[in-house]
Amino acid sequence: MWQKANIPCLCAGVTKEKEKIYCMEKVGYVANFCKKPFPHGYKCGSYTFPPLA
Repeated sequence: MWQKANIPCLCAGVTKEKEKIYCMEKVGYVANFCKKPFPHGYKCGSYTFPPLA
């Protein structure tokens, strides 16, 4: 599913309320595992992804 996900569209729907439910670090981990990593500094809702480890 993540390989076909429209990430900019997905991130546009992330609100503060959803960020209370989602663990954005885990979202980043799953995206990276599925070969769709978020670029450093990419904003998803109010969360900014750090550099990949």
